[in-house]
Amino acid sequence: MNCFGISDVLLTGILMVISGCKGFQYPESAPCIIVNMDATTQLTQLGSEPLEVTSSLKSAKVDRGFCAGASGSTSNIILQTTAPLPARITLLFNKDEQSVVFMDITVTFDPDAIFNNTDEGNQVLADIGNTRLSKDTSSYKCDEQQTISFNKKHSSMFEYEFKMTISNVVIQAFNIVNGTLSEAEECAADETTVAPTSTETIETTQPDVTNTGSTTKMDTTDETTVPATTSFISTPTETTPEGTSSNPITPRPDDPPIQSYFAHGENGTCVLIQCGIQFEINYNTTEQKKASRVIGVPERVNFDGGCNQPNNTQSLQIQFYDNWDLRLTFSRFDDQGRIKFYLSDIDLTANLSKELFPDIGNPILRQNIKTTFATDTITASTDGSYRCTKEAAFLLKDGTVMSTFNLQYAAFQKNITDFSESGISECSSDVETSSDIPIAVGSALGGLILIVLVAYAIGRRCKEKGDYDTI
Repeated sequence: MNCFGISDVLLTGILMVISGCKGFQYPESAPCIIVNMDATTQLTQLGSEPLEVTSSLKSAKVDRGFCAGASGSTSNIILQTTAPLPARITLLFNKDEQSVVFMDITVTFDPDAIFNNTDEGNQVLADIGNTRLSKDTSSYKCDEQQTISFNKKHSSMFEYEFKMTISNVVIQAFNIVNGTLSEAEECAADETTVAPTSTETIETTQPDVTNTGSTTKMDTTDETTVPATTSFISTPTETTPEGTSSNPITPRPDDPPIQSYFAHGENGTCVLIQCGIQFEINYNTTEQKKASRVIGVPERVNFDGGCNQPNNTQSLQIQFYDNWDLRLTFSRFDDQGRIKFYLSDIDLTANLSKELFPDIGNPILRQNIKTTFATDTITASTDGSYRCTKEAAFLLKDGTVMSTFNLQYAAFQKNITDFSESGISECSSDVETSSDIPIAVGSALGGLILIVLVAYAIGRRCKEKGDYDTI
C-alpha cells in the first residue's frame, strides 16, 4: 500500500471504501504531537435502509491541538476532514501515574451536511474503551491493520455508527525532542501477527448513487471479501437486545479524576480548566420516594469550546456518558480598571436513565438544569488564574449540586499552555488553610518557649534550694 496514495478500491454491494495515509503534527514547528497512520473512516446512518459514507484522512488537515507542557498529563490533536465525510476527529492523549500513554478518539459531525436528512446539530461519537500506546518517553508503532469501534449515537431522528480502520501507525504525544520521534514500542498485534485463515468472495455490483456521490444505500444481502484484521478495541461477542447498550455505563460516584479541559480559538487556547467534577442529582424512586445520587464525570469525555461567544463570553462544553452535556460559560468585567473573569453560567443536560439510576421511577431522557451566577463567583484577573484545592460546591436549580475538586482555571487567555505561578486568586477555604498554617506553627513555637521557660524556672528553684540545704 502506498502511504500517500489511493490504495485498493473495494466495491461491496454499493459500498465504496477508499484508504489514504498521511502524517500530522502539532504545532507545525517544534511539534509536541506526531501522528502518522493509514486510515479509513466509515459513518453509517442506521435504519431500515441504512446509508453509509466512507472516506480517509488523505485530505485531512490539523485544525488545532494542545501540548501537555513539562508537567502536564493531557494533550490532543484535532483533525478536520472534508467531503465526502466532513468531520472533526479528536485524538486525546492522557498518561497515568506510571507514565503510560492512553489514547481516546472522538468524532464530531453534522448529519444534515453529510446525509441531507434535516437532522440538525452536531453529533459526537466516542470510541469504545481507551487504547494503550506506550510509555511517555517512547513512540508507539503498529503496522498491523486494526479496527476501532465507536459507541452508537441516537439523535432525535436517527441512530449513527462510526468505525475507523487504521494501519501503519506511528504516534508520540509527549517528550518529543527537536521534532524527532523517540525509540518505538511495538504493539502486541505486530509481535503476534496472525495470518488470514480464509476469505469469502462473491459477485458485487456497482452502486446506484442517487445523492451527491458520497452517500450510498447499503445492500445488506451482499457478501464481501473481508481481510483478516486484529481488533484494536475489544468488543462484546454476545448479541444485545434492541434498545439496550452493549457497554453498560459505570458511573464515578466519588473521587472523580482530575483532568484538563480546554477551548481553542484563532489565538490558541483561551480557556484552560483542571479539576475533578461530580454532581448530586435528585430524583423520585419507583416507590415515589425522594432520593439523590452522586455522579462523577468519568475519564472518557469529549470536550470543546468557543473563544468568541455572544455577549463577550467564552465557553467550554464537556460531553460524557450517554447524552450528558455540561456547558460552562465565562464572562469578564471591568473592576476599577482591572479586567477580571468569572463563571457566569452552568448549563447541565442530564440523562436520568435506568443505567445510572436503577431505582428511578420515571427516567428522564434530557433534563436541563441551567443556573446563572453573579460576578463574584470564582473570579480572577485575566493576568492570572483561579484556584481552589478544597471541594467547591455550586448550587444549581432543582437542588442539584455541582462540586469541583482541585480546581484551577483561567479564561480569556492567548494560547495558554500552563498556569502561571503568579496572579493566582484562591478560594476562601484555601486562604483560611494557608492562614492556619503560620498560626499553628506560631502557637506551637510559643508553647515550646513557654515549656522551656517553666522548666528553666523549676530547675533554677531546685538548684537554689539544693545550695541552701548544703549551707
